[in-house]
Amino acid sequence: MKDITKIIIIAIAALLFACEDIKLSGEFLDQTPDQIGFVQDSIFANEQTADRVLTRAYSFARFPFFSEFNPPRMQGAGKGTLEGITDLGINYANTNAKNQYYTGLYNAGLGSGAGVYPYLGNGAWDAIRYAYIYLENVDKVPDMTEEQKRARKGEAHCLIAWRYIDLLRNYGGVPWIDKAYRVDEIPETLQRETVESLVNKIVALLDLAASELPWNNTSQTDYMRFNKASAMALKLRVLLFAASPLFNASEPYHSQGDEYSWYGNYDAARWDRAKTAGEDFINQLNANGYYELVQASGTNHRDYRQAFIDGYMTRGKKESLANMTAFKSRGEDVERVWADIIFTSWPSRQIAQTLEYINMFPMRDGSDFPADFDWSNPPFNPFYNESGEPTRDPRLYETAYINGDYVGTRTVEMWGSGNGFKKGRDLLNDTRTSFKIRKFILENNNATNRRKPIQFSIMRLPDVFLCYAEAINESNGGPNATAYDMVNRVRARVGLNDLPAGLNQQQFREAILKERALEFGYEESRWYDLIRWKRNDILQKALTGLKIKKTRTQGVFEYSTYSLPGRYWEENWDSKWYLSAFPSSEVDKNYGLTQNPGW
Repeated sequence: MKDITKIIIIAIAALLFACEDIKLSGEFLDQTPDQIGFVQDSIFANEQTADRVLTRAYSFARFPFFSEFNPPRMQGAGKGTLEGITDLGINYANTNAKNQYYTGLYNAGLGSGAGVYPYLGNGAWDAIRYAYIYLENVDKVPDMTEEQKRARKGEAHCLIAWRYIDLLRNYGGVPWIDKAYRVDEIPETLQRETVESLVNKIVALLDLAASELPWNNTSQTDYMRFNKASAMALKLRVLLFAASPLFNASEPYHSQGDEYSWYGNYDAARWDRAKTAGEDFINQLNANGYYELVQASGTNHRDYRQAFIDGYMTRGKKESLANMTAFKSRGEDVERVWADIIFTSWPSRQIAQTLEYINMFPMRDGSDFPADFDWSNPPFNPFYNESGEPTRDPRLYETAYINGDYVGTRTVEMWGSGNGFKKGRDLLNDTRTSFKIRKFILENNNATNRRKPIQFSIMRLPDVFLCYAEAINESNGGPNATAYDMVNRVRARVGLNDLPAGLNQQQFREAILKERALEFGYEESRWYDLIRWKRNDILQKALTGLKIKKTRTQGVFEYSTYSLPGRYWEENWDSKWYLSAFPSSEVDKNYGLTQNPGW
């Protein structure tokens, strides 16, 4: 075990207490393990310096877009986006999505940085080790009250559970670390947890965190820190994922399935458990208040669009239950500004929406966009009425740049040589599907957006509503009034009518999956929704782009569709793709990993 240099928490065990990257008084500590007693006493001598350890644990959060900025861990999907390996989008820069998933070349032998959630390069294990360092030393801090220490411990417990949820959703069972081990005390019995044991340990940690934390944060310095609402929301997330057919089924998702990638049976009680977690959250919300959906200030299209933006992005709103706004040490006016990462030209040059995603967005009244819409001979303008007013779900225009829409005082031109194509090269030697990402980018203008403090939510209140509605639908064998209410709240915020009444279980399930795609595009939701429901039928769909040609008639355009480059699994599907592969180099080190099915 002592010669292992790169494995989960053990990978960095030799440096575990070196704390070489914790900043103290403007300098980086450079201590060796034999000096660590002195280092720990120095760091945990007061609240301000101790807090930097917990702040450091938060700082390893992943960011879903590619970034050229430090820290390099803050990027998703191997410098791409998870939506890029679903039906919602296409990554066309040199990302893991394009180079490994589209080609089918992803495999266990590519190393620890491969895949959409690299086993070692995602920051999870780093965050976990710093959280444990904090937990094991915070009681030494002399200038903190017991109440403060209890709350900080709750944050650390919630943070550890959150990162294990990420690992579970990508790898199934993984080894469970329960303390900050020194290199000479790593247990020889360390092994991979079963799905059941890992889920139970995560839930136990979240329950502990919820008992230690206040319902909500109110101070600016604590804005993004975990609290009781965060812990309860994350509990619902993990129980919903665990109850879904990937893990909870009468047969494994792959013929080589085992207890590390599957429960071993189907048990309806798992859906009941998720439903109870949702009910508990709603009860606490009703009792304690504070969190709420951002509501539009008026009833026009722009009002609803702004409410959507404020809900997912604007700081200080009460919709985000846990977010990556800024990593602050308490008492300090120090902020890591995410805007420098987000507002570069890279994201908009890397990501394009498929026509399949655009067609998901309903009409302005909430009715479905016609499934048989003839783009070559459109029966009506697909985006605007004769008065130039938008006719579709307001979220569409804030998720993608739509031809004819506004950017500040300018008009978006996504046709041939319009202003939407002036930057970068065409998508795979063709047009960029005529859509580019707008969500998080907004005006894509450094003058107005760069260095603007924003947030990326780990979980938002609409997620709780939709998760709870889904759990009710699956637990009860169909939706009830509460399930409908949860979904309709999300739709009403952007002015859509209620879902049609009388949906059966299957219809309601599909309605929720669609609603989640519309609400949470580019928030790392769709991929996990598809794999937990084993929806290879969606993953295997041939995807389409749109070409827009400007005509001589003002405001009139011609449309034509074209096939996007195929993905390997369209013709060569294997259910092994539902979970990622452990790097072979890690499995070979014999510290408790077994390879995931099919890899």
